[in-house]
Amino acid sequence: MKDTVNTDILKRTDTIVKADARHTFDTVAAALGADQHNPLVVVGTEERMAHVGDIVKRECLTITPNLVILEKIGQELVQAYTDSVTYGYVADFMETFVKIDMLLVSEFDYVVCEADELSQQALKRLFEALIRNQRQVVFTMTKEPSTYEALALPELYEVVNSGALVIVK
Repeated sequence: MKDTVNTDILKRTDTIVKADARHTFDTVAAALGADQHNPLVVVGTEERMAHVGDIVKRECLTITPNLVILEKIGQELVQAYTDSVTYGYVADFMETFVKIDMLLVSEFDYVVCEADELSQQALKRLFEALIRNQRQVVFTMTKEPSTYEALALPELYEVVNSGALVIVK
């Protein structure tokens, strides 16, 4: 990871949450699509991660109101890819991602730990294409990527580890 930011972006009131989220997002990904901040990996406890996706989406839309954001849970993303292969509509699956500015994958731990190698390879290529085309990719996880190094497809680990890491405390 190029940057690691330790911050507490989840407070009790929405005003504080919004201000802290904006500070975190500005610190880590001031310009959407900036190579050094793409992908953005946000790590925290399950309780706190439940709200991070919404915070990131809200803050991104505040910065860029017309941003097209696709949000998927890790398991849903893997299942959607698997179904597209099984039922023969991979091109349609991939075309979905051409139309977006940002992909937010919550519970990315599932992709790293549970997805089969074929799915991981396909998703790795998808993430690389999004990043190469300056589309922001955000992963939320409950464990730091380095703790999964032995489990993950090495190439997927490299993609996840190539951006910025935010640890939510």
